[in-house]
Amino acid sequence: MLFKTFPSEGWNRTDTLKWRLPASNTNGNKAGVSLLLRTEQYPYSNIAVEVIVYVDTTNLLHERKQFVLSESSSQPTHIVGNRFDYTLPIGNTDTRDTFNICVLHLMADTLLKGIHQVGIKAGQPLCDEEEVVWKVRW
Repeated sequence: MLFKTFPSEGWNRTDTLKWRLPASNTNGNKAGVSLLLRTEQYPYSNIAVEVIVYVDTTNLLHERKQFVLSESSSQPTHIVGNRFDYTLPIGNTDTRDTFNICVLHLMADTLLKGIHQVGIKAGQPLCDEEEVVWKVRW
């Protein structure tokens, strides 16, 4: 898990978060990638983000995603006091390539308060068997 931490003011719309996921041979050739949120007193019940996944100069995914954040659903994945941790599925990737992932928020507020950390996690493949796996075909 790789986290980006924000100042107490919040996540600014101009803050493009970037991660590099190195190639690996775990879980066969497929891994599920999730966005991790750590929130406290986040004023909304949803979040909209733009996700870009690329290798070198090849874009594999450029998509707007909206997630409902709800205590009654399978989220949050963890609660500590007033802190809520959410795991939001992004997609599956071929682990033989090194991927770059960029995320920025698309909420109406320029400065998004209540989100303290955003992270990326690569782990077990996500359940959707029909989903396209991001991979580069050379």
